[in-house]
Amino acid sequence: MTTQELKSAPDEGFLAHVESVVKHWQALRARILPTLARLLRSDEESVDETVELMLRCHDVGKLTALWQARVSNGQSSLPPHAAIGAAFLFTLPTPDEQMRNAAAFAIAIHHTDTGLVAANIESPDALAIARGLVDETGALRWHDLARDCAQNAGLDGERLAGLTVDDLRRMARELRKWFRGASLVEQHVRRLQAGGMHHVLKICDVRAAAERGELKYEAQFVTRLCEGGLIA
Repeated sequence: MTTQELKSAPDEGFLAHVESVVKHWQALRARILPTLARLLRSDEESVDETVELMLRCHDVGKLTALWQARVSNGQSSLPPHAAIGAAFLFTLPTPDEQMRNAAAFAIAIHHTDTGLVAANIESPDALAIARGLVDETGALRWHDLARDCAQNAGLDGERLAGLTVDDLRRMARELRKWFRGASLVEQHVRRLQAGGMHHVLKICDVRAAAERGELKYEAQFVTRLCEGGLIA
């Protein structure tokens, strides 16, 4: 087996999906980047780099051994992955904590249709333990090729392999403090920042899914995301 065979969906490889979402960001970047930079109070180059990092990180939780085993066996009940991607991004060094927090929060909530948003922010460590994603030492149970696959996706494979349940707990605690621990005006600003990053992630993710034929433009919301975006 090779890293090309690890999956992001039953009919799409993980590495192919990463490149697809990045490609869709590149197509949208000129339209969205100025607005996003204003929201994040940063320069466009830094925001661009953070968005691409967010896109490359958002599905790394699918590289766990259990997720890959279940998707390969055609099972529809897959373990959670969003909080793992958020925790991984949260551990990466960054010059701008605000952007990192907004991007990590966006990854944590990028499957709002699964009903796991609260758990991803409140107790992702307990969720990972309950779903069998963590071994007795607290380390994530990765697929044997996860480290190399992450490296091929432009990420730090060694750091991914070292992720622990404590990293999930720390990420959730710090994001809760960031999201809630400020004045009402600043809380609103942070919600807009996380919402803007989440919007970009969803546009690129949904367009990638539509490109592989998974979505059929049946819903008006999906049509707007895929054909025109919302703020895009």
